[in-house]
Amino acid sequence: MRRSFRLLCPLIVTVALAAGACDESVDPGALNPTPVDPEAVTETFSGSLNKNGAVTHKFATDGPGTVFATLVSVAPDPAIAVSLGLGTWSGQACQIVLANDSAIQGVSITGSGSAAGTFCVRISDAGKLTDTITYEVRVSHP
Repeated sequence: MRRSFRLLCPLIVTVALAAGACDESVDPGALNPTPVDPEAVTETFSGSLNKNGAVTHKFATDGPGTVFATLVSVAPDPAIAVSLGLGTWSGQACQIVLANDSAIQGVSITGSGSAAGTFCVRISDAGKLTDTITYEVRVSHP
């Protein structure tokens, strides 16, 4: 019996090593890879906004995807509310699709574009300005 165990022992070790080396498990992600969004483009727009005024900045997207607009700064008072809107550029004007008429510094709005195109972000007085302010808006898009 001892002799047969000595003969079987190398065979058992060889089978165990071969089984470990030949792991045929399949990574589920390899069969169904997660789609990778193209890298987002970030654009920063800044300027001055007068009482009862509005400023529009246009930008082009390379394809469909999510568009984020963030009111990064408002000075001299970061708590002053303005209107922040996202829309499509008609060639002559910004046709607002989404708007937050009470946007303060740090507020974002999010939209979705179904195709490449020219879009716009608009900042305007929501009836709260008593003097000219400066602002910075950051837009991230495909």
